[in-house]
Amino acid sequence: MTARQPASQSPDPEPGPRAPSPDAIDVRHLTRRFGSFVAVDDVSFSVPQGEVFGFLGANGAGKSTTIRMLTGLLRPTAGRVEIEGLDLATNLLAIKSVIGVLPEELPLYERLSGEDAREGFVLDGFPRTMAQADALEETLREIGRDLDVVFEFQIPDEVGRERMLKRAAEEGRTDDTPEAIDERLRLYHEETKPLIEYYRTRGNLVGVHGDRPVNQVFSEIQQTLEQVAVR
Repeated sequence: MTARQPASQSPDPEPGPRAPSPDAIDVRHLTRRFGSFVAVDDVSFSVPQGEVFGFLGANGAGKSTTIRMLTGLLRPTAGRVEIEGLDLATNLLAIKSVIGVLPEELPLYERLSGEDAREGFVLDGFPRTMAQADALEETLREIGRDLDVVFEFQIPDEVGRERMLKRAAEEGRTDDTPEAIDERLRLYHEETKPLIEYYRTRGNLVGVHGDRPVNQVFSEIQQTLEQVAVR
């Protein structure tokens, strides 16, 4: 994502004390790099109070990266963000108390209580965080369902990195650079890996060695599901 200040406008004033922005969101020269890869490049914009602002762009354009920076989930490489006149870098906790984020996932209750989920369902890559796991557990309680089994596909980081690079080459995924992949692995260890213990303590975690031929992995999954079905 790239957004540069038109040449006809005056440049930003030199850094120094100034009055807080009256805008709900004020972004100046926001940049995020993953190694040599530039995910967000010098983005500046403001959202006045009461306005609705949307991002449009292809995969890899930097939409999600920008949102993660605006909500304090990802530290910018450069630039400044103000929310309600507060600098995000120094007022993160105060800002989190006045913002909310609706993730792109489908609403859990409506989706899992639907007719097509009556006989069962599979959640692929969800949940990814403790907050999502808590939301899922609450939804399952509301609809009177249980999460029967959680598969943990176990592969070394090196194997995962190699597979993602191969997929990027085969499918033309230009956003899957080595630097971006390393960042995704870092986020997995930081945000997703704690779910292993979360589900292990609930007794429904099953580890599957993923660094094997597909037919062997599938056979192990099938055997586990058959055991669950006869409980």
